[in-house]
Amino acid sequence: MKKLLSVVLAAGLTAGLLAGCSGGNSAQTAGNTSSGNTTSGTTTSGTTTSGSSASGASTSGNSASGNSASGTGAGEAASGGKQEGAKIEIAADAYEIMCAYENNPGEPVDLACQFWKEKLEELSGGTMTMTLYPSSQMGNKNQIIDMALAGDPIITIGNDSFYADMGVNDFNVTFAPFLIHGWEDFDTLHESEWYQDKVHQLESLGLHLVSNNWRYGIRHLLSKKPVQSMADIKGMKVRTPNSTAEVDAFVAMGANPTPMALSDVYTALQQGTIDAVENPLDVLYNNAFHEVVTNLTLTGHVYINASWLFSEDLFNQMTPEQQGWFLESGEAAADHFNELVDAAAADALEQMKAKGVTVYEINPDDFAEATDNFAQLDDFTKTWSADNYETVKNILGR
Repeated sequence: MKKLLSVVLAAGLTAGLLAGCSGGNSAQTAGNTSSGNTTSGTTTSGTTTSGSSASGASTSGNSASGNSASGTGAGEAASGGKQEGAKIEIAADAYEIMCAYENNPGEPVDLACQFWKEKLEELSGGTMTMTLYPSSQMGNKNQIIDMALAGDPIITIGNDSFYADMGVNDFNVTFAPFLIHGWEDFDTLHESEWYQDKVHQLESLGLHLVSNNWRYGIRHLLSKKPVQSMADIKGMKVRTPNSTAEVDAFVAMGANPTPMALSDVYTALQQGTIDAVENPLDVLYNNAFHEVVTNLTLTGHVYINASWLFSEDLFNQMTPEQQGWFLESGEAAADHFNELVDAAAADALEQMKAKGVTVYEINPDDFAEATDNFAQLDDFTKTWSADNYETVKNILGR
């Protein structure tokens, strides 16, 4: 039965912009979402009513407008229209899932959610549908989670830092700098008993992961001086999101982390308030930080894997067929999202090189000391389960 939540929607439409998928405490994932210039931020029933995105490239960073980098494949998809093929007739009593997120129309998350909606309708033959609510229309992440726990059929995106803030503390070990060397490490973790145990803990809180492996971004460092070793970064004033795990990552490296809004970073770099900023490549480029500092180190110090949360009770009330359509369409959307993000990052790197940025690469093994330092900080030794860090290192073969 389609659930019409007009009262909730009316309230949600007035909600303030969500602080992103990382940043302040539990409401954020890594780095918060940086928007490119978008010509329309208004949507109705999941379709963009006017215009198309000028960007589609950014996947994380605080909400901040900047120069837009073109995201591969964003142009046509940003309109929200159906792809070629027969239009699926939506049943009058279709099971409706609300999909709420902070990202703006035309960004990769939004484009992937449009893809998810269409795939779900296709697989279910129109007996299930999805309505999209971008740009924090339904409120911030915590408000959306509260709606899900109250029994509303709504999903939102989160990551391991957010899940740690919700009470499954062991999750944010994945934010230890240089612990993750590539996306295949997340694949290994997700197949482990350790990870399944953490997922079950989330389920005990009333939340079900319905789509995983959304590769939200790889964070790199853009700085005034070159960084090729731990010694180079010692004492450096680095802008970070206001998140415990992400601040502590740079404490562990010997830097001087300086949390601030991404919108303040350009001026802070100009004035010397900070020496460097870290974020995924498309966020760094879209905000034009390369106009001020020109040394890019491909540190890959943190990989941000995201997933989508739904009510555990509602998921269990679905038929097996509905569950299968929901999960299958979600995994297809994750694949689509990852392609968009990879293209955006590659484009941003080439654009920065073309504009005079010097690019350095490092061996993450040379920064292994930072990983161990992170695990020894009080923020984690007092909250993690015994042997949490060693267990994950063993799983990854470190």
